[in-house]
Amino acid sequence: TGFVADGPTQILLSALFMGATMSIIFMGVGKGIERVTRILMPTLLVILLLLLGSALTMDGAGEALSFIFTPHFAELTMEGWLEALGHAFFTLSLGMGAMITYGSYLSKKDSVVSSSATVVLLDTVIAIVATVIMFSVIFSVAGMSEQVGKSTAGMLFITLPQLFYSVVPGGTFLAPLFYILVGFAALTSTISLLEVVVAYFIDERGMNRHAATAMCGGLTFVVTVLCALSLGAWGSLSNFTVFGTKAGLFATLDHIASNWQLPIGGFLITLAAGWFMTRESTESELADETVPGWFHYGTWRFLVRYIAPLAVALVIGAVICFGKDFS
Repeated sequence: TGFVADGPTQILLSALFMGATMSIIFMGVGKGIERVTRILMPTLLVILLLLLGSALTMDGAGEALSFIFTPHFAELTMEGWLEALGHAFFTLSLGMGAMITYGSYLSKKDSVVSSSATVVLLDTVIAIVATVIMFSVIFSVAGMSEQVGKSTAGMLFITLPQLFYSVVPGGTFLAPLFYILVGFAALTSTISLLEVVVAYFIDERGMNRHAATAMCGGLTFVVTVLCALSLGAWGSLSNFTVFGTKAGLFATLDHIASNWQLPIGGFLITLAAGWFMTRESTESELADETVPGWFHYGTWRFLVRYIAPLAVALVIGAVICFGKDFS
């Protein structure tokens, strides 16, 4: 709590992180984003596998695996479905233009369908690996399972560091790697998000990449400073409430993005793809010579026109009617 309330430190760290993000965006897709992610992604995977190997040797690993992979359908409520749908928006960067932007960089030789399937498959596999790691730690420490869900930030930055050095095998070596992984994961996300806005000003407003990056990154950093100061360093930014118990600018913006902007953005995207784009335009992109044999365009069109909008509308309805919070 004292650390996040240290305004100058938070601003300095935010500046360093934004600087790293902007430097990569400055260099463009090929020389910047692709080159960096070719290093970061394999590094992340190696660290994740080291953590998995350590986690599986812990006392609670068997119980964790049973808890994760044994179905309990009676406990699968509508709220659980909505949580899963909300999680999918975040983990796949849906509703914010990131996938559309990166999809526009595919060459005609690349299959949109195969690339999409690969992204979803790898995202799911890595999420399962991370789940096994986390729950192996949770089930290896008495009383830890009761603490889960109270504060994810508290668990990540208060509880886990202690456990790495006292419980996790090889934790002294793995703890720094784990938090490097967290930092890398955040960096790849900020790169993706800034590229969306920069790409808009390049493609639609005719700006060069350097000017667009400087403008978008600079404006983003201004808001970042305000958010950094809203974690306790500046009372007027930290203490006001708009949505229930969500205090401060950072929590308020997080609530708006999670519960309103992403679902509404996703809903409009499904309408655009399913109803406003012509059948000829979507079919030419999806059902071309690169399409895998398992893909059926008619099924996709039915899902994107009817099932996907309904599913996303349920998320929006849960926020409006039942006060559901996905932040």
